[in-house]
Amino acid sequence: MTIKTISIAVLLSLLTACTETESPVLQQAINASASLLAANNLSRSAFYAAYPDGKASDYVNYYFSPMGAAEWPPQEGEFSADELKSMRIVTIPGNVKISQNQLAADVQGMQVVIKADDARNVVIFEGYQPSMEKPVLVVEKPLLKVEPSEFARMTFGSNRDMGIDY
Repeated sequence: MTIKTISIAVLLSLLTACTETESPVLQQAINASASLLAANNLSRSAFYAAYPDGKASDYVNYYFSPMGAAEWPPQEGEFSADELKSMRIVTIPGNVKISQNQLAADVQGMQVVIKADDARNVVIFEGYQPSMEKPVLVVEKPLLKVEPSEFARMTFGSNRDMGIDY
């Protein structure tokens, strides 16, 4: 074997190893959670009604609050495939735990950790396979500044008045 052949074989094995650690299930969980950062979804969210000058860390805190959790995409199995397709909604797979800022020590399966970088105003999604200390997938999404819709303002006011935390 020549050096060139060995180098190509090593490169191909490294590329294969990298793609094996990626997970379509983790990608789906990240896509579902990150979809809430799209401008049209943010305008319907109560986030900017709660935090008019919100930054990325405010968003992450809101996402994990009782008010924010009500806006999460559905878990797999909550709706039929036909309903999800008609609503164009991506679900969070049932075997993925969503955690705030760091890995949850008590979870054995796949996790997505959501954290913020306020300096760049970015929300960071890290996908972890079981028993791995480093993420196998990292997606960063900017926190867009949008105006909350009137419905989002009314929803926020009503929820706040009922004592729902944000």
